[in-house]
This record gives sequence, C-alpha cells and structure tokens, in this order.
Amino acid sequence: MKRARIGVVTTAGAFVVGTVLMGVGYAGCPISEPRCEDWAFPMFVTGTTLVVGGIFGLITSGGIMAHRKRKLRKHKRELRESPYTHYGTPRRAQWDLAQSRLVF
Repeated sequence: MKRARIGVVTTAGAFVVGTVLMGVGYAGCPISEPRCEDWAFPMFVTGTTLVVGGIFGLITSGGIMAHRKRKLRKHKRELRESPYTHYGTPRRAQWDLAQSRLVF
C-alpha cells in the first residue's frame, strides 16, 4: 500500500507540474501574434508530455492501490473470522489452571 500511495502522489505531482508548464507555454503564444516566443513551444510540449504521463500513471497506480487495498481488507476480514484469533481486550486477572493461582 505504501509504494502504491507514493506512486499516486508522484504521478499527481507530475500532472500538476505539467499543467503549470502547459499554461505558461500557452501564455507565451498570444493569439494576436502569429509567432510564439522561442521558449513557449518546447515548454508547452514538455507540459503536455508530463500531463499525459501523469494521467496514465494515476490510472495505473490508482488501480494497483485499489487492488492492494481490497486484498488487505479481505485478509483482515479472514483474520477476524478465524476461530483461532481473539480480538478482545485481555482480562486484567486470569486464573492459571496449571498452577491454580491468579495471574495478572
């Protein structure tokens, strides 16, 4: 779960950075002028690449995280339903049958 969550956060960061780069690159190409700045088009292309990669990464790592979370919930449910596990608070005082005395 931890690595899948890191994947989601990282690809979301790439998506946000790509969106900012696309916006700055688009702002460097005003509609009224037929020519863009020298830095605007490469910045726009880089931003677009990061956005597309971020979207695919979010889809992939989100699916992995959902799968692992479902698997973890199933495992916890199986543990809870097992007749050999006891999920209660242990008593403060218990009677020790072997030595016939009260144990804390």
